[in-house]
Amino acid sequence: MDAILAKAPERATPSFFGLPACIEIARTNKGHEVPKQFAQPYWAALEGLARSALVYLRDGKEQDTRASALSLIAASVGEARIAEVLLEVQEDALNDLLEWLRSR
Repeated sequence: MDAILAKAPERATPSFFGLPACIEIARTNKGHEVPKQFAQPYWAALEGLARSALVYLRDGKEQDTRASALSLIAASVGEARIAEVLLEVQEDALNDLLEWLRSR
């Protein structure tokens, strides 16, 4: 998938990054380990997708896809809670939160 996205980063969609982020979030939140026989390819795929997310962040313009790319990066380094927030927060809620934090 790295090669596909490297050639056409504009083709990424929110679900391209969001689905693997959701899988890793759920796995982490439920405390499941990756089975040994799948661990190496699982982590390699997650790392490759995180690299693709970085490529997208450099050039991609779509806000929802950027959020899912950031979520995948967070999930890939073990930050499931941050990843989940990045996927779930809506733009208007984020603006409200920032305003509230600045007013404190």
